[in-house]
Amino acid sequence: MEYRRIRISYKEARDRFYRILDIRNDLSLVYAGVIFATALNCEFEHNFMFRCKRQGYVPDSLMTGDYDRWAAMKDYCLKDLDLSFEYEYDTGDGWEFDCETESIFEKDDVTFAYLIEGKGQGIWEDNRYSLDMYLEGKVSPKDSYSENDEMIQLPWNFEDSCFGDFDEYDVEEEKQFFEASYLMDINDYLHRNHMNGYETDVLYVDPELYYAKENPFVRNYDFDDEMIDDGAADDEMGFLADSFVEMQLNSYFLIRDLLEHLKQLYPDHDEEELMEMVRDELTEQTYRSLDDFIDEIEDADFTEEDPEEEYH
Repeated sequence: MEYRRIRISYKEARDRFYRILDIRNDLSLVYAGVIFATALNCEFEHNFMFRCKRQGYVPDSLMTGDYDRWAAMKDYCLKDLDLSFEYEYDTGDGWEFDCETESIFEKDDVTFAYLIEGKGQGIWEDNRYSLDMYLEGKVSPKDSYSENDEMIQLPWNFEDSCFGDFDEYDVEEEKQFFEASYLMDINDYLHRNHMNGYETDVLYVDPELYYAKENPFVRNYDFDDEMIDDGAADDEMGFLADSFVEMQLNSYFLIRDLLEHLKQLYPDHDEEELMEMVRDELTEQTYRSLDDFIDEIEDADFTEEDPEEEYH
């Protein structure tokens, strides 16, 4: 498989805030854009786009007008871009990154991407001004105040105690976070777009196929849109559908971690024996949860005027 090693550098401070990724060159710009955003630790509260020369590549949600120099990201992949291009997250706040290809190489692998190196905590959602002031040396690393009049404040998407926390970046920890997160982020992004009507044919990344190195990696978990009524039911169905996708992915990663722990505890067991242990543990946990819920119902006092309030 052909990979690119790409350095993604924040334009305002390229040596203080950057990421280096090895990423498959055949990935859709949609997948690549989500992977970039995951590596940059944003919260996906805003859109992202690519620019190459004078061409912009944007999500379907922005393709509502007739723009000569805009194209849908889903119709292009990384290899369609030049060796240098731009990536922007939150086109209102304007987090702009220069993307430079350091090398293109073949690798006997199919994994979407690897985080290789980086600096800087990540994108401060809705707060680029404060970060720029800090990076320019106009705010002390030890400061923890918020100056509303000066629009200087700590980010809401990180639990920072001071501005200097931005420079506390542990590459090894971030590699583990990146590996565990970007598949879920891709599926969540696709699902949100689908629920908003921008993606009609959604093919989510299937973790089971992905980690088994099978091709294709996608399986359609979609449901019949006619099941969704207008109004409140629409919101409820959307919430349940989002929860289903997230639950399925989280469960896969938990099972994978459990299997790895059992391998270390029981090195003499083969994989079939270990999987049987995983099944037993999951079954026990499921029945235990159901038993607790049944006990809760049996012990409930239904003499109150609104018996459902306690369980809402």
